[in-house]
Amino acid sequence: MPEDFSEQDVSRGERTKNLFMGLVSRTTDSLFYLIVFLFPIFALPYTNFPVAINKSYLVYFSILLLVVIYLASALRSGRILVPKNLWSGFLIIFLAGTLASSFFSKSPHVSFFGLASDVGSLGALTIFVVALFLAFSISGSEGKGHRFFLALGASFIFVFVFQFFQTILKIPLWPTLGRELTFNLFGSWNELGIFSGLMVLIAAMFAEALPSSPLKIISLVMLAMALILTALVNLNLVWWTLAALLVVHLAYLYSQRRDSRALFKVPFGVLIIIIIFIFTSALTADLINSLGIQFLEIRPSFMATLEVAQKTLGENLLGYGPNTFVYAWFQHRPDDIVNTSFWQTRFNSGFGFIPTMVTTNGVISVLAFLAFLALFLFTGFKALVKASPASFLLPVSFLGALYLWIFAFIYAVGFPLVFLAFLMSGVFLGLAARRGATGSSSPRSQPWRPKEARTIFTTSAWSRLPATATTMCGAE
Repeated sequence: MPEDFSEQDVSRGERTKNLFMGLVSRTTDSLFYLIVFLFPIFALPYTNFPVAINKSYLVYFSILLLVVIYLASALRSGRILVPKNLWSGFLIIFLAGTLASSFFSKSPHVSFFGLASDVGSLGALTIFVVALFLAFSISGSEGKGHRFFLALGASFIFVFVFQFFQTILKIPLWPTLGRELTFNLFGSWNELGIFSGLMVLIAAMFAEALPSSPLKIISLVMLAMALILTALVNLNLVWWTLAALLVVHLAYLYSQRRDSRALFKVPFGVLIIIIIFIFTSALTADLINSLGIQFLEIRPSFMATLEVAQKTLGENLLGYGPNTFVYAWFQHRPDDIVNTSFWQTRFNSGFGFIPTMVTTNGVISVLAFLAFLALFLFTGFKALVKASPASFLLPVSFLGALYLWIFAFIYAVGFPLVFLAFLMSGVFLGLAARRGATGSSSPRSQPWRPKEARTIFTTSAWSRLPATATTMCGAE
């Protein structure tokens, strides 16, 4: 064959490859933003648990689909993007420790899979970590970061409109899902308040940073919606956490501009409103009761959770196994609980999501996860110091993820909030790495031989089939 024809074939092959990779990248990005938009509002009527289980199924199948698309692109290009970061090593150790704990669990099938909406199983934690890596890989620019928050904000508007009719007007928009005043599209009533508190923080920072534009007006409207919804739930933990993080944000603004006038803007006004709600919580509670809103939630105290953890780790440093707090609770619950009316109450989690993992996942997993969070904090504050005032998405994503991790410590958060915490952490770490605001590395492209890749992909796909079938059959 003549040489010029060979060069034309190579050029045509490169163009085809580039077109394919561009299509895969756009498909992955679009699916990622679609997940971010659908997740807070996704529910299916005529099912036993229209919100919790269906959200988890959405996450499982969509994240697995993203992984398949990602592996398909790796097969086509012969290269794979690998994040070379210390925090990724800690997360891998965290999953390895969780896997070891699952093998020695008091109930292995509960630890490995559990129910679809269980937040502490090995399957759920693996999906969360994979989602973080995907968010880290996709969030490669300010534009992509904006699209993430736009998708989340648009979804919140739907959540607010649904709740406004459901709770305030008492006109259910979707009666087949539920008619209770506290029923919502996100999760439990308190989790809805935590989510709306997150949107207060995000909307306030967007409204402060954006120039005068329709998007700024939308941010202010969303801020008003989020404040109304947060007040409707009126969870004191949300108000105090928001106040603390807004003080941190105001200190950041002052350090960037060295001008006291920079403080008296939208975040400062929101902080004043929050302080008013904190000191008038009793009056707010009376107003909420007048609407007929009643919600009661019981969970173990921090000291009770700590006592159960100490006794459990005394037996086995690997813990009772992921997702098995209820077994540890009945075995080691404090004596004063036995003498109360709650002695037979099944607590599936302790005081908070992370304190519960001390009992269930064991020492190795918890230490690795705490190391990840410590590195996350270090990366966040270092990024804030190095970031320019124009890159406001760094503080937004960092403080948003920090807000969710605080609640992972102080509250028994469920599947939706933990998923968002991992997702937003990935967005922040991706933005920080690509802007050079930290010492961490961006994902590096590593050679991956197509033959080896196909073998690995085929083997892993077939190995997942029994587990997937078991989970689906168990859910039914």
